[in-house]
Amino acid sequence: MLTEREALSETVKGKFKGQSIDEEDTGVYFDKQSVPALIEAISHFEDNYVKFNPLNIRKFALTFDKKIFIQDIKKLLQK
Repeated sequence: MLTEREALSETVKGKFKGQSIDEEDTGVYFDKQSVPALIEAISHFEDNYVKFNPLNIRKFALTFDKKIFIQDIKKLLQK
């Protein structure tokens, strides 16, 4: 689901293992699956939303395109 949102040039807010909040080029990720952690991640996003470039988000999502995946698998198998 995250990649689908990125394909629409939208930032994502998602859970991950690591720091309490991690800001990537494509969104804000948070560690604990809890209401306070989600509120903190949303607040962080609202304070920093201008840092996210929709075109970069879409470009990243397109790296998961089916055609690109098949090309990458074929290259891997040829090695």
